[in-house]
Amino acid sequence: MHQTPAILSADKIILNARPADKAAAIDAVGRLLVATGHVTADYIAAMFAREAIATTYLGNGVAVPHGTKDALAFVRSSGLAILHVPAGVDFGGGNTARLVIGLAARGDEHLDILTSLAEVCSDDARLEQLLASRSTDELITRLQGGLPS
Repeated sequence: MHQTPAILSADKIILNARPADKAAAIDAVGRLLVATGHVTADYIAAMFAREAIATTYLGNGVAVPHGTKDALAFVRSSGLAILHVPAGVDFGGGNTARLVIGLAARGDEHLDILTSLAEVCSDDARLEQLLASRSTDELITRLQGGLPS
């Protein structure tokens, strides 16, 4: 029996990442989603297509790259992949992302997840706690306080 992977788990987090640029950051979270079975490899191209339409930078140091609506066919299960980038990565327009959260979701689940992420990340103190995480488990615990299970 095929088990659906957890939305977020330690194998989908890279702490202290240093992506060369925005494209490398998007590619990295996309590859984590592919490697953990949430999406097919085609989803990564859909993430870049979505970024070309409008930035996925949410503000406050957080970007949430995700695929276009047409990319649902490439999504096997909802999931998050996180690049923890303390030094930041330029997301264009003067925006520096310190958390790059790749998102794959079935149906409208992404709306609930995005809403929860926006709430967590709009709280400066909580965001600083996320960025100060020293382990993947610590980051998951701090993030899940605001995520639907």
